[in-house]
Amino acid sequence: MDEASTATTAGSCLCGGIAFEISGPFEAFFLCHCSRCRKDTGSAHAANLFSSTAKLTWLSGQD
Repeated sequence: MDEASTATTAGSCLCGGIAFEISGPFEAFFLCHCSRCRKDTGSAHAANLFSSTAKLTWLSGQD
């Protein structure tokens, strides 16, 4: 098993109310500048990370 398939990435919102971990490899990363992504993020682009096999675990903030 290589390092990418066992990597764990953690993330959260700025206030810390929501936290998560993603375990597994990522296949693609895109900065999208389409009008829908700009509207969704309220910025000039959206950062999109794709994986078909990674596991998402909610650490806090899940209803």
